[in-house]
Amino acid sequence: MLPRESNVRISIVVPHLGDVVAFEESLVSVLENRPSGAEVWVAHDGSYQDPFDLGDEVRFVTAGSNNLATLVAAAAEVASSRFIHVIGGGVRATHDWTRSAVESLQTESVAIVAPIARGSAEGPITAAGWCDSATDVVSPLGRGASQITRRQAASIRGAYLIASFWRRSELRSACRAFGLRDAVAAEFAWPRLLSDNGWRCELASESVVLASEKALLASPSFHRGRTLRSLSSEIDQRSGFGAVATTAIINLLHPGRLFTPGRWAETIGQASTLLRETAAVRAIRYDQIESPAEEPATLSLSRPAVAEPMALRRAA
Repeated sequence: MLPRESNVRISIVVPHLGDVVAFEESLVSVLENRPSGAEVWVAHDGSYQDPFDLGDEVRFVTAGSNNLATLVAAAAEVASSRFIHVIGGGVRATHDWTRSAVESLQTESVAIVAPIARGSAEGPITAAGWCDSATDVVSPLGRGASQITRRQAASIRGAYLIASFWRRSELRSACRAFGLRDAVAAEFAWPRLLSDNGWRCELASESVVLASEKALLASPSFHRGRTLRSLSSEIDQRSGFGAVATTAIINLLHPGRLFTPGRWAETIGQASTLLRETAAVRAIRYDQIESPAEEPATLSLSRPAVAEPMALRRAA
């Protein structure tokens, strides 16, 4: 049953990205482990017809495309709770996985929380959010480890968008501050724009989801390298040549990148940002985000209108 709007503690968004099997894996796991007071939204581009008649279990919101950033932005506008969780693309929920993340979001300065993603319940970590390194932007934190150390947790910069928790107001602000609906770019830009304005990203060590690298991590590519490096250089306000050129040289001398086609393409993409400003950089609007100190001292009791379940049609 759908919870009353006044009782909603968390809005869980399951985006439909076009892969039906991966979508259903995520949605079924959410419904099987659904926490008390959770509303579940399915965000789609209009193509999903709900063959299982879930209208009394979930709500639906339609976006202009099945791009992850577009779907998340649409869901953020209609979600009832002040806390939003995004999970999809084959990432699976586990028992009580939202509790510690919601507790973290109740800290005033925390806007984003990352769960720990593992390949299996007892398996190694796929990622515990992401960090930056000398050679990579958006690098999986704790990849391959069994546990996350305090030092590692302190280095977190953001959460992977397909498995992330947000304050609703700050997610909406991030969507306005970075209008380019590119999932690779938004995954980096939204957390960084918030953190540069005083908001924090935390790791919820007791929040566990199950995810393969394929489900969670974007494949290396020219587009990924170019997009992330240009955004990193802009947001960090580094000199265009110094930061990008140094990183490009390090990457080119790294043996793993010389002989891996995807990594090689990503390195070339990073180096290409020396030539001209990218569309991702032009999409930034720094004035759209307020710092924690600028937020209202009390929470507004008003909520956005919640859409009714869409009319359902049975699958042929």
